[in-house]
Amino acid sequence: MKILLVDQDAELSALIAFTLEQSGYASCVAADRASALELFELESPDLALLSHAPLLDGIELCQELRRRSRLPIMLLTAHDREEELLAAFDAGADDYLRKPFSPRVLLARVKALLRRVDSVPVKVVTVGQVCLDVEEHALRIGSSHPVRLTPLEFTAIHLLLSTPGRTVTAARLLAQLWGPESTRKQRMLKQLIYRLRQKIEIDPAEPRLIVTTPHAGYRFETES
Repeated sequence: MKILLVDQDAELSALIAFTLEQSGYASCVAADRASALELFELESPDLALLSHAPLLDGIELCQELRRRSRLPIMLLTAHDREEELLAAFDAGADDYLRKPFSPRVLLARVKALLRRVDSVPVKVVTVGQVCLDVEEHALRIGSSHPVRLTPLEFTAIHLLLSTPGRTVTAARLLAQLWGPESTRKQRMLKQLIYRLRQKIEIDPAEPRLIVTTPHAGYRFETES
Protein backbone atom coordinates (compact mmCIF):
# COMPACT_ATOMS: atom_id res chain seq x y z
CA MET A 1 0.00 0.00 0.00
CA LYS A 2 1.31 3.45 -0.95
CA ILE A 3 0.15 6.60 0.84
CA LEU A 4 0.39 10.15 -0.50
CA LEU A 5 1.15 12.64 2.29
CA VAL A 6 0.72 16.36 1.63
CA ASP A 7 1.86 18.76 4.36
CA GLN A 8 3.99 21.94 4.45
CA ASP A 9 5.44 21.02 7.83
CA ALA A 10 8.61 19.13 6.86
CA GLU A 11 9.24 17.87 10.40
CA LEU A 12 5.71 16.51 10.78
CA SER A 13 5.82 14.98 7.30
CA ALA A 14 9.05 13.16 8.13
CA LEU A 15 7.53 11.81 11.36
CA ILE A 16 4.36 10.62 9.62
CA ALA A 17 6.32 9.05 6.76
CA PHE A 18 8.56 7.22 9.24
CA THR A 19 5.51 5.97 11.16
CA LEU A 20 3.87 4.70 7.97
CA GLU A 21 7.00 3.00 6.69
CA GLN A 22 7.63 1.31 10.05
CA SER A 23 4.17 -0.25 9.68
CA GLY A 24 4.82 -1.53 6.18
CA TYR A 25 3.35 1.27 4.08
CA ALA A 26 5.22 3.06 1.32
CA SER A 27 4.91 6.84 1.35
CA CYS A 28 5.38 9.71 -1.08
CA VAL A 29 5.54 13.23 0.35
CA ALA A 30 4.58 16.58 -1.16
CA ALA A 31 4.63 20.08 0.34
CA ASP A 32 2.33 21.86 -2.10
CA ARG A 33 -0.59 21.31 -4.46
CA ALA A 34 1.45 21.07 -7.68
CA SER A 35 3.84 18.48 -6.26
CA ALA A 36 0.93 16.53 -4.78
CA LEU A 37 -0.85 16.27 -8.12
CA GLU A 38 2.38 15.28 -9.88
CA LEU A 39 3.04 12.52 -7.32
CA PHE A 40 -0.56 11.37 -7.57
CA GLU A 41 -0.16 10.81 -11.31
CA LEU A 42 3.29 9.20 -11.01
CA GLU A 43 2.83 7.01 -7.94
CA SER A 44 -0.87 5.96 -8.07
CA PRO A 45 -1.28 5.98 -4.27
CA ASP A 46 -3.85 3.85 -2.44
CA LEU A 47 -4.74 6.57 0.08
CA ALA A 48 -4.11 10.30 0.54
CA LEU A 49 -3.43 12.22 3.76
CA LEU A 50 -4.00 15.93 3.11
CA SER A 51 -3.11 18.70 5.52
CA HIS A 52 -5.42 21.71 5.64
CA ALA A 53 -3.55 24.88 6.61
CA PRO A 54 -3.56 28.61 5.76
CA LEU A 55 -0.97 28.16 2.98
CA LEU A 56 -2.16 24.76 1.82
CA ASP A 57 -5.86 24.38 1.01
CA GLY A 58 -6.44 20.71 1.69
CA ILE A 59 -10.13 21.00 0.82
CA GLU A 60 -9.38 22.39 -2.64
CA LEU A 61 -6.78 19.68 -3.22
CA CYS A 62 -9.29 17.08 -2.02
CA GLN A 63 -11.77 18.30 -4.64
CA GLU A 64 -9.17 18.00 -7.37
CA LEU A 65 -8.13 14.48 -6.35
CA ARG A 66 -11.75 13.40 -6.07
CA ARG A 67 -12.40 14.59 -9.63
CA ARG A 68 -9.58 12.35 -10.80
CA SER A 69 -9.98 9.30 -8.57
CA ARG A 70 -12.01 7.47 -5.95
CA LEU A 71 -9.03 6.80 -3.68
CA PRO A 72 -9.77 7.20 0.05
CA ILE A 73 -8.83 10.64 1.41
CA MET A 74 -8.22 11.70 5.01
CA LEU A 75 -7.92 15.36 5.95
CA LEU A 76 -5.45 16.39 8.65
CA THR A 77 -6.57 19.63 10.27
CA ALA A 78 -5.75 21.75 13.30
CA HIS A 79 -9.39 22.78 13.63
CA ASP A 80 -12.64 21.02 14.47
CA ARG A 81 -15.10 23.65 13.25
CA GLU A 82 -18.31 22.17 11.90
CA GLU A 83 -18.27 24.36 8.79
CA GLU A 84 -14.78 23.22 7.88
CA LEU A 85 -15.58 19.56 8.46
CA LEU A 86 -18.73 19.74 6.36
CA ALA A 87 -16.80 21.48 3.58
CA ALA A 88 -14.22 18.70 3.68
CA PHE A 89 -16.79 15.94 3.37
CA ASP A 90 -18.63 17.87 0.68
CA ALA A 91 -15.33 18.01 -1.22
CA GLY A 92 -15.13 14.21 -1.08
CA ALA A 93 -13.03 13.49 2.01
CA ASP A 94 -13.72 10.14 3.67
CA ASP A 95 -12.36 10.91 7.13
CA TYR A 96 -10.52 13.56 9.11
CA LEU A 97 -8.02 13.62 11.95
CA ARG A 98 -7.44 16.61 14.18
CA LYS A 99 -3.90 17.78 14.91
CA PRO A 100 -2.05 17.09 17.11
CA PHE A 101 -2.41 13.31 16.98
CA SER A 102 -0.30 10.39 18.09
CA PRO A 103 1.33 8.01 15.56
CA ARG A 104 -0.73 5.13 16.98
CA VAL A 105 -4.00 6.99 16.40
CA LEU A 106 -2.98 7.92 12.86
CA LEU A 107 -2.13 4.30 12.03
CA ALA A 108 -5.39 3.06 13.50
CA ARG A 109 -7.41 5.52 11.43
CA VAL A 110 -5.47 4.72 8.24
CA LYS A 111 -5.97 0.98 8.72
CA ALA A 112 -9.68 1.45 9.48
CA LEU A 113 -10.20 3.55 6.35
CA LEU A 114 -8.38 1.04 4.15
CA ARG A 115 -10.41 -1.81 5.68
CA ARG A 116 -13.67 -0.03 4.88
CA VAL A 117 -12.63 0.44 1.28
CA ASP A 118 -11.53 -3.19 0.87
CA SER A 119 -14.28 -4.84 2.92
CA VAL A 120 -16.68 -5.47 0.04
CA PRO A 121 -15.94 -8.26 -2.48
CA VAL A 122 -15.72 -7.27 -6.13
CA LYS A 123 -19.02 -7.91 -7.89
CA VAL A 124 -22.13 -6.15 -9.21
CA VAL A 125 -25.10 -5.69 -6.89
CA THR A 126 -28.48 -5.44 -8.64
CA VAL A 127 -31.75 -4.63 -6.90
CA GLY A 128 -34.65 -3.84 -9.22
CA GLN A 129 -33.48 -1.16 -11.65
CA VAL A 130 -30.57 -0.19 -9.41
CA CYS A 131 -27.16 -1.57 -10.34
CA LEU A 132 -24.12 -0.96 -8.12
CA ASP A 133 -20.79 -1.72 -9.76
CA VAL A 134 -18.51 -2.58 -6.83
CA GLU A 135 -15.33 -2.56 -8.88
CA GLU A 136 -15.99 0.84 -10.48
CA HIS A 137 -17.74 2.40 -7.46
CA ALA A 138 -20.55 3.51 -9.73
CA LEU A 139 -24.34 3.42 -9.38
CA ARG A 140 -26.71 3.15 -12.33
CA ILE A 141 -30.49 3.48 -12.13
CA GLY A 142 -32.28 2.04 -15.15
CA SER A 143 -30.76 3.36 -18.36
CA SER A 144 -29.27 6.47 -16.75
CA HIS A 145 -25.58 7.28 -16.90
CA PRO A 146 -23.53 5.74 -14.08
CA VAL A 147 -22.89 7.99 -11.08
CA ARG A 148 -19.39 7.84 -9.59
CA LEU A 149 -19.23 7.42 -5.83
CA THR A 150 -16.53 8.20 -3.30
CA PRO A 151 -15.41 5.27 -1.10
CA LEU A 152 -17.52 6.51 1.80
CA GLU A 153 -20.59 7.08 -0.40
CA PHE A 154 -20.12 3.64 -1.91
CA THR A 155 -19.95 1.93 1.49
CA ALA A 156 -23.15 3.66 2.61
CA ILE A 157 -25.06 2.77 -0.58
CA HIS A 158 -23.87 -0.83 -0.48
CA LEU A 159 -25.06 -1.17 3.10
CA LEU A 160 -28.47 0.33 2.27
CA LEU A 161 -28.84 -1.92 -0.79
CA SER A 162 -28.06 -5.00 1.29
CA THR A 163 -31.57 -4.71 2.80
CA PRO A 164 -33.68 -2.89 0.17
CA GLY A 165 -36.83 -1.31 1.55
CA ARG A 166 -35.73 -1.97 5.14
CA THR A 167 -34.30 0.57 7.53
CA VAL A 168 -30.60 0.55 8.28
CA THR A 169 -30.19 2.22 11.64
CA ALA A 170 -28.07 5.33 12.00
CA ALA A 171 -25.99 3.51 14.61
CA ARG A 172 -25.16 0.71 12.17
CA LEU A 173 -24.28 3.17 9.41
CA LEU A 174 -22.05 5.15 11.75
CA ALA A 175 -20.25 2.02 12.97
CA GLN A 176 -19.70 0.73 9.43
CA LEU A 177 -18.52 4.08 8.08
CA TRP A 178 -16.45 5.47 10.92
CA GLY A 179 -15.96 2.67 13.42
CA PRO A 180 -17.64 1.66 16.69
CA GLU A 181 -16.77 4.89 18.55
CA SER A 182 -18.59 7.18 16.15
CA THR A 183 -21.70 8.29 18.03
CA ARG A 184 -20.68 11.97 17.79
CA LYS A 185 -20.54 11.89 13.99
CA GLN A 186 -24.28 12.23 13.37
CA ARG A 187 -23.76 15.46 11.44
CA MET A 188 -21.21 13.72 9.20
CA LEU A 189 -23.74 11.00 8.38
CA LYS A 190 -26.37 13.60 7.55
CA GLN A 191 -23.92 15.38 5.26
CA LEU A 192 -23.04 12.10 3.55
CA ILE A 193 -26.70 11.30 2.92
CA TYR A 194 -27.21 14.85 1.64
CA ARG A 195 -24.36 14.41 -0.87
CA LEU A 196 -25.74 11.07 -2.06
CA ARG A 197 -29.18 12.53 -2.58
CA GLN A 198 -27.68 15.38 -4.60
CA LYS A 199 -26.08 12.79 -6.88
CA ILE A 200 -28.90 10.30 -7.44
CA GLU A 201 -32.28 11.84 -6.58
CA ILE A 202 -34.40 13.61 -9.18
CA ASP A 203 -35.47 16.05 -6.48
CA PRO A 204 -33.08 15.87 -3.50
CA ALA A 205 -35.52 17.93 -1.41
CA GLU A 206 -38.14 15.19 -1.88
CA PRO A 207 -36.06 11.98 -1.90
CA ARG A 208 -37.65 8.84 -3.27
CA LEU A 209 -34.64 6.51 -3.18
CA ILE A 210 -32.78 7.25 0.05
CA VAL A 211 -35.64 7.74 2.48
CA THR A 212 -35.37 8.82 6.10
CA THR A 213 -37.00 6.62 8.72
CA PRO A 214 -37.75 9.13 11.49
CA HIS A 215 -35.75 8.62 14.70
CA ALA A 216 -34.22 5.42 13.29
CA GLY A 217 -32.08 5.66 10.16
CA TYR A 218 -32.40 5.37 6.39
CA ARG A 219 -33.70 2.91 3.83
CA PHE A 220 -33.21 2.50 0.08
CA GLU A 221 -36.48 2.34 -1.85
CA THR A 222 -35.76 0.92 -5.30
CA GLU A 223 -37.84 2.01 -8.25
CA SER A 224 -40.08 -0.58 -9.83
